[in-house]
This record gives sequence, structure tokens and C-alpha cells, in this order.
Amino acid sequence: MLIALNSNKENTFKKSFVINVSGKIDHDPLALTLVDNYSERMFAGLGGNFRIQNLKTDPGVIDYCLQNLRVAWGRVEMPWKFWQPQMTADPVAAAKRGILNPVVDSAMRMAKRLSDAKIPIILSAWAPPQWAVSGTLMTRHVPGSIWGNALNQDSIREIYESIGNYISYLKENYGVTIALFSFNESDLGINVRQTPAEHASLIKGLGASSASCCARIARWPRLPPC
Repeated sequence: MLIALNSNKENTFKKSFVINVSGKIDHDPLALTLVDNYSERMFAGLGGNFRIQNLKTDPGVIDYCLQNLRVAWGRVEMPWKFWQPQMTADPVAAAKRGILNPVVDSAMRMAKRLSDAKIPIILSAWAPPQWAVSGTLMTRHVPGSIWGNALNQDSIREIYESIGNYISYLKENYGVTIALFSFNESDLGINVRQTPAEHASLIKGLGASSASCCARIARWPRLPPC
């Protein structure tokens, strides 16, 4: 329903509506079946994003949540585009030389803060580097267009290695174990977009690659404490 009004700035309007419904009530008996040998995961409790987007307000909100709520799960950011902006770069070697982007260091310290509080952590990537996606990297959504970018399948092994190295470096140098990894809302494409088939393939490929990457961590030289 559309109502067209010619209005001036100081005018006010009010309209009331009465809505009635009708229908035949179904009085047939309702049968319930109780299955007592099946259980799902227990409700763990409150969780949330611990990602700094607004430097003025986010730190205070995070402090309040950690001080006043029992946080059962925490999600932190993997600033992927700052971790490995170029495919040929070696972010681990750079970090060992003391070259670590401050945005990455801040995200890793946030993960450490949750880890020290015994909160299980989900690591999520929002903004990918250009080399890891197909097409021109979308920095913001254009109305009427598809959200996000698909992963570049020609660089999928390098993508797996980049993510695995981040997780391993976080474990080795900050003492943080990641429980789960995800791309943020990849069904929509914020900012990595995946089809169900691509998502299933990622689970298999990244899982196998991460297992191999984690096995290599024992052979790394011990890094200095951060």
C-alpha cells in the first residue's frame, strides 16, 4: 500500500489501521515423538567478534565484555592483506627479521589476550590480498553487483600455505592455538565469496595443508618472545 502526501516541514500526520484475520482452526490431535538417544552440541554461551575496526569505541567495548561477561568463544581477525600482500613474499621470514605489520601484530595480540583468558578462538579473514582472488579486488560493495571475490584457484596452494603459516606463526611466537578458521560470511562474499562446492573443497584442501604446516613448526628455530 502506498500513501502519497503533500507535506511541509512542520506538518504531522497520523493514520490508524485495523487488521482482521480469519481462518478455520485445526483441532486435530498433535502427535509428538521424543527421541532420547540423540544429542546435539551443548550451548557453550556467549561469543563475539574481537576485531578492532573503530579505534575510538571498539577497545572499550572489548574491555567491558571481557571484564563483565563469560565469553565462551572469541573471533579474531586474520589481516590477510597485511600479512602477505604479495604472493612471492615470505611473511614468516620477514617477521623473524622483525618486520611485522602493526595491524597484524595488533590482531595477534588480541588473539593472545583471549588465549590467556582460556577462551577458544575462531580465526576469520575478511580482506584478502589481490593475488589471492579472481578479478579486481573489491574494497567495498557496489550496489547492484555481486558481493566479494572468489578465491583464485590457480593460487590455491599458495593460499593454503599463507593461511597455514599465519596460524603456525601465531602459535609459535604468541602461544595461541586456533580452534577454527573461516572466511567471514563467505556465502555472501564479505569479502571472500564461495559456492557450497568451493567451501567443501576448501575444508578438505586447507585442512590437509594446515596439518602439514603444523607438523613443520617443530622444526622451526625458536622465535624470540614478542
